[in-house]
Amino acid sequence: MLTLTSVSSSVKTAKGLPVDYLSGTAARLLDALQQVAELVKAARGYHQNTSQVTFFAPVESVALAIGVSRQTVYNRLPELRSKGLVQQKGHYCSHNGQTRSDGSLWAVKLDLGTTGAAKIDYDWLKGSYRSLGDDIATGRTAWKILQSNPRVKDSVDISYILTFALPTDSEPIKYDRKAVAAPVLETLLDVPYAPVEGRSGAVDSSAEAVRIVLGGESKNINLYRWLVWRLLKLQQSGQRDYFYAVFLMVQRAGVEKRENACKNPTGLLISRLKNTGIWKELQNAPPGQIGTKPN
Repeated sequence: MLTLTSVSSSVKTAKGLPVDYLSGTAARLLDALQQVAELVKAARGYHQNTSQVTFFAPVESVALAIGVSRQTVYNRLPELRSKGLVQQKGHYCSHNGQTRSDGSLWAVKLDLGTTGAAKIDYDWLKGSYRSLGDDIATGRTAWKILQSNPRVKDSVDISYILTFALPTDSEPIKYDRKAVAAPVLETLLDVPYAPVEGRSGAVDSSAEAVRIVLGGESKNINLYRWLVWRLLKLQQSGQRDYFYAVFLMVQRAGVEKRENACKNPTGLLISRLKNTGIWKELQNAPPGQIGTKPN
């Protein structure tokens, strides 16, 4: 089996990639993902003309690999998606009877001579890539990597991605989102990309993240669930996508809470949503079911 320690350091140059009209960070992100895709292609024994490769890696590992924040990766992904070069979707697993996010799947296009955009097939979303229970029990998580390797701005080191996309045979380091933050607020940005059967779990996870950031009591959790579901209904109906705007509002209110600038961050968040008109749009979001309860 070809692993991280045995893969050749020489990477085949991807064909026909239009990096000249991408922004600098987007081009660096694309280059790193394509290098990983080529190594994964070789490790799996794919045909040399394979035009797309799908692999698993947490967004955090990708951000660390190119020396940027997790949010910067999210900000640059639409540029790559719009050109059909990359598709990213959050991956979900079952842990202790609940649906949890354990990382992301990445479909990376290598040859623009082929038709169609990069696409993650449904079977990939149903696959299992980490044993979350075993990882937590053994303490083998990405936390140590993230702690011992501070981000180096504008650098590129794809080994962080390969740790997850192409783990070694002996004692692979596992990813545990709960060890990084339980859960992190950025899970709110993953909700639109959750598969239908995993949406309830994604909403619950992001609502809990909002509660933690705002320092809210458990009694507010249903309000946060309502907020996320309404955001998703607006986004899925094609009306407006306010996920990033609300993410920033929650983040800002959380900072003000920590700095003792406000006593009621939840009330402050609602007030700002009302002042911007988003609250009214959320209240008028179209009816209809957009998710199913996890098994």
